[in-house]
Amino acid sequence: MRTSNEKVYQDHQSVGWSRIEMLNELYGAAVDATEKVAEALSQGSPTAASYRLKAIALVNGIESGLDLSQGELPQRIQQLCHHVQQCLVDGEIERIKSAAHVLRELSEGFLGIKNEAIQLEENGVIPPLQFSRYDTLA
Repeated sequence: MRTSNEKVYQDHQSVGWSRIEMLNELYGAAVDATEKVAEALSQGSPTAASYRLKAIALVNGIESGLDLSQGELPQRIQQLCHHVQQCLVDGEIERIKSAAHVLRELSEGFLGIKNEAIQLEENGVIPPLQFSRYDTLA
């Protein structure tokens, strides 16, 4: 008989999604949306507003997953998320490009530790996502 934690891990494995992979997808989408804001603004496109909302929502998602009790690193990432959000709200193209740069740097950092993070999760050092194949994002 499987324990509750084993079931969660097996459900998680059945969809093939690790914490670091989810985080990398969030960062990648946030970078993409932020770059699209800058591009749309430079072209005077009305799509800038929808990309801005998407970027802010993605950064909020990243921030909401931070466990601030884990020390200085998540607290610094939270500060960077606040900076990125402020840049997006300010709406100046150069500040938005700066926000994209910050997100890209964070994204590259997490991509650099992907294999190690997956191994730590598989070994139980990092807890698996609490995700079931029956959960939805809708």
